[in-house]
Amino acid sequence: MKLRLMGLACLCLLLVSPPPASGASRDEYELKAAFLLNFARLIDWPEDFRPKGGAPWVVAVVGDLDVVETLRKSLDEARVDDAPVAVRAVSEAGELIGTHILFITRAGGESEDIAAAAAGRPVLTVGEAKDFASRGGMVNFVNRDKKLRFEINHEAARAAGLKISSRLLRLALLVEDSG
Repeated sequence: MKLRLMGLACLCLLLVSPPPASGASRDEYELKAAFLLNFARLIDWPEDFRPKGGAPWVVAVVGDLDVVETLRKSLDEARVDDAPVAVRAVSEAGELIGTHILFITRAGGESEDIAAAAAGRPVLTVGEAKDFASRGGMVNFVNRDKKLRFEINHEAARAAGLKISSRLLRLALLVEDSG
């Protein structure tokens, strides 16, 4: 409980921090890594989908390999519920086995086939493309008022069997599916 409160406090501090001046930078993705870690801590996955026996929480990343490397370094010693966090690059749907969070970067484009492979499974889909959450993604990073924020499509997450903490929902911009 204390760890979750610390994670929530960290997330609140991140929300008031300004994003990088322009473009995607290493600092921006270090900040997003912190968000991804807190998402993992503040979302309840179905018990049979949680890592067991030393297996890691897996963050699969579609897109720029520099982003993958930045996330790996940022999350290198991170843990969620006593399990390590592993970051891996994916380029096709078949590589999603064991994934908990699917992060589709700007460079990952639409990646609809990969996102579709995660549909209906308890995989948190996170993007950073315009309207990602309103098109069925669960979380989307956006810049609002010179701050890095995130949108949540609560219905999409709930349909996949994920339960998002009310504390996390209070910090989010909520959106609905457009289709």
